[in-house]
Amino acid sequence: MRVGRDNVRDHLRQPQRLLIDLRSPEEYSGERVSEYSFKVEHGAERTGRIPGAIHLYFKELLNEDDSFKSPEQLRQVFAAAGVRPEKYDDVVCYCRLSHRATMGWIALSQILGHSNIKIYDGSWTEWGSIVGFPIEK
Repeated sequence: MRVGRDNVRDHLRQPQRLLIDLRSPEEYSGERVSEYSFKVEHGAERTGRIPGAIHLYFKELLNEDDSFKSPEQLRQVFAAAGVRPEKYDDVVCYCRLSHRATMGWIALSQILGHSNIKIYDGSWTEWGSIVGFPIEK
């Protein structure tokens, strides 16, 4: 269920893989390294996102009480973001430390039943700190 940084780098922009960034809009755009709920901005050395990643803020997967939305609602949320797991060999979720990525993994694999979902365990904290690894803003 996990992939490492070299696997992510080696498959950048390959049509059979989809990368989903589940961080906040400010993190995805490169405005911040961590979301506003953290008092101290910390994590990666650089801001931005992994090239080719699409954005889906993890909170869109949840109800107001922080429970997961229904399977039908989740399918709608993912479809609206362009996430159609059946079109890909694998779908890789990431965030800053892989906590929010795990929410995406749970929704896609455990609730919706897709078997091709993975988590980039190092997530942005690792990727954004590696000299020479590409980023987008």
